[in-house]
Amino acid sequence: MTKAGRIGAFLSGLVIMFVGLLITSSPWSAYMLALFTIGVYLLANSIRQFVFYIKMARHMVGGRTILYGAIINFDLAIFTISLNDLSPVYVMLFLIILHAFQGGIGIMGAMETRRAGGHWKIEFIRSLVDVLIAILCICFIQSVALATFIYGLGLVYSGIIRIIGAFRRSAIVYIQ
Repeated sequence: MTKAGRIGAFLSGLVIMFVGLLITSSPWSAYMLALFTIGVYLLANSIRQFVFYIKMARHMVGGRTILYGAIINFDLAIFTISLNDLSPVYVMLFLIILHAFQGGIGIMGAMETRRAGGHWKIEFIRSLVDVLIAILCICFIQSVALATFIYGLGLVYSGIIRIIGAFRRSAIVYIQ
């Protein structure tokens, strides 16, 4: 990871932790902030993917996958930002599904890294905790305040793991 990537991972970890602490401090009103933050993140990620596709990926094998991912992220961002006038239960269900999906993708990525012989344990544990948090939130969905509190704790945990990942030494692969 480059120095700019490490700084970006560190700052995004701090923002995620801040949003998680804000959600745990006032669970009833802060879920809208979480929605807005996730929407802005997805929007920025989709713009980054669009720029990468225009500059480079359209000339690569499988470059259309980057374009499709950018379109899906853009649609999710617009959908997430537009959820501000729904019931909190529906918003929590959406956040839980997003969290569970991210955890499932992370588990699959960790298993792929394990088969390749890389460092996979931290990513696997982080993703497993994401899925467990989603399951706990579904169990306590009747109490939106408690489910939001659990979700906020999950965000704090994700932010801490992202900060730890920013300081981890990354392997450099040389082609011989």
